Amino acid sequence: MIKKIALLLICFILYKGTKATTLSYLDSVQNVLNKTTNTSEKLNCLYTLSFEYGLVDPIKGIKYGQECLKLALRENDLPFQLNAYNGIANAYETLAKFDSAQYFHFKSYDVAKKMNAPQKMALTSVNIALCYKQNGDYKNALRQYLTAYKLLETQSSYNPRIHFYLGEIYMRLGDYANAEYYSRLGLRKCVEFKHDYIFYNLYINLGKCYHNKGELDSAIFVLSDALRGLERHTDKVSIGICLNALGEVYVSKNEFEKAYDNFSKELAIQKTLKNDNGICLAYLNMAKSLSKMNMVNKGEIHKLLKESEILLPTIKKNSDILLEIYYKFAEAYERIEDPKNALTYYKLYFSLNNTLLNKDKVQQFFELQTRYDTEKKENQIKLLQQSDTIKTLEISGQDEQIKARNITIVLIVISLFFILFYFYNYFQRQQLKSRLEKEQTIKATEEKERMRMAKDIHDDLGSGLSKIRFLSEIVFRKSTNDEELSNASSGISETASHLVENMRDLIWALNPENTTLANLTARIREYSHDYLEEFGAEVLIKFPENIPNSSISKEFHREIFMVVKECLNNIVKHSRASTVNIILAINSNEFQLTIIDNGIGIPANRSDDGNGLKNIKNRIESICGKVVIDSSEHKGTLIQFTVPFDKNIF
Repeated sequence: MIKKIALLLICFILYKGTKATTLSYLDSVQNVLNKTTNTSEKLNCLYTLSFEYGLVDPIKGIKYGQECLKLALRENDLPFQLNAYNGIANAYETLAKFDSAQYFHFKSYDVAKKMNAPQKMALTSVNIALCYKQNGDYKNALRQYLTAYKLLETQSSYNPRIHFYLGEIYMRLGDYANAEYYSRLGLRKCVEFKHDYIFYNLYINLGKCYHNKGELDSAIFVLSDALRGLERHTDKVSIGICLNALGEVYVSKNEFEKAYDNFSKELAIQKTLKNDNGICLAYLNMAKSLSKMNMVNKGEIHKLLKESEILLPTIKKNSDILLEIYYKFAEAYERIEDPKNALTYYKLYFSLNNTLLNKDKVQQFFELQTRYDTEKKENQIKLLQQSDTIKTLEISGQDEQIKARNITIVLIVISLFFILFYFYNYFQRQQLKSRLEKEQTIKATEEKERMRMAKDIHDDLGSGLSKIRFLSEIVFRKSTNDEELSNASSGISETASHLVENMRDLIWALNPENTTLANLTARIREYSHDYLEEFGAEVLIKFPENIPNSSISKEFHREIFMVVKECLNNIVKHSRASTVNIILAINSNEFQLTIIDNGIGIPANRSDDGNGLKNIKNRIESICGKVVIDSSEHKGTLIQFTVPFDKNIF
């Protein structure tokens, strides 16, 4: 329901911006052509008249197209040569002369190739595919359509008409799911690229898909809306297609009078277009509608069928339409109890459909005569019951009207509910989007401030500490005779060195690019190697090979790294270990680091504060982690801390 409402809103928006091509517009173009002496202007007028008349008066369209081609060849104007070929081909399509249309479309493609114009090549491929389809070559038609679609997807401008043709060919192949998908995608593209002209053609495809799914009311709603939109243009071809689709839906709804009315309107349009295919089908559809009415007029049906048969010799080259025509002939003759002609057309249909006539089908054809004889007797019995049935139907019809009215009221209420629900969700999403954008802005500001602080620390404090260390080393070298001064200057130098090192770690942590899980583990590995290099113990580091590059909080980074430094400092100062193992384990839920040494362990008389163990626990607990310390005198020490990711990974 939401999709239908959205499509209705889109249609209303497009209606407001529609500028229909009218016959008065064509007259104004003709006036410009008669007066102008400018070659470019003449070419433009001739092509416009060729294309537009190709849809309403194809003979005129061909005439103007040939004039345009002659002038374009004389002027060596490739773009208008392409346009002229295209205009002539479109007029032949309206006349249902698809072999001629295909010839001129191939000419158009050759010119587009010379121009190295991918978009024009794609559009010409669409026209060639249309001719393949009309001749029953669905495989090549689909291949051409998909090729054109890929070419158009890479262009800056876009023509959603390709979606109409893709939807149509998928329907011919019986793949209505893909037909609906491409039609809806085309509707979105029409809105995106403000291309309203093809919008209603896509509505026709969508209506046919609804028809196939049995959603007849939805099909009528969409097709009726498409018809109103198309009637504001001069594209009589599309209007004819839409009327045909509406008629087919009314047949499925058993509303045969409405079906007949739509097919009659279609016939009038096809006659003005001189489209033998369309005229033949319109006659057949009218015959089918009449045959299913309560009062069957066999004389009128026979007349319509004979009119259709007169046109058969002119359309036998178009296998696509001929297949449909044979089947409709067979259906109509079967309805009016003419088994001989029904059998003939069923055979033609199955032969053209490349279906072998197995025994079951042959038997089915020959059983038509017997079935018709039986039906005659049954109809005589039914006539006796007809009067009672009519009364029952009248009562049933009133009940149906009441039921339909109640359903309409319920649908209106549901529609209003979904509209309100849609807009409520829309405003909620907008508020969420605004809040996320605000949070991202704050985060970006924080990261910028961190970078500024890191720079200031590096530039100001770093240079000062380096200077202190340098001066203290000079004092130390010159105070060899004064032990107290020498010790003091050595302490200052060592303290400055530690501060410089801590400052570097701080600057590294402040850089947002470094606050990732992969960078933290790399830093731990590097620091451990460097720090324990002169300690004399064997260092074994076991880290996973593939560590995710996930962003982590600066608190997580700082506390983990400071705990590692504290542990390694304790090992160097107190452990007397010969082996140090550092083991990292990472899974989707937590980060676990284990540091093991084989030293003297933690003496029983040494407090936690003495070894910094209390500090280690406080740091890990501040980021929601847990610490395990296992040590005994002369048996080494194990420190393991586990920190969850859910509050520390972004």
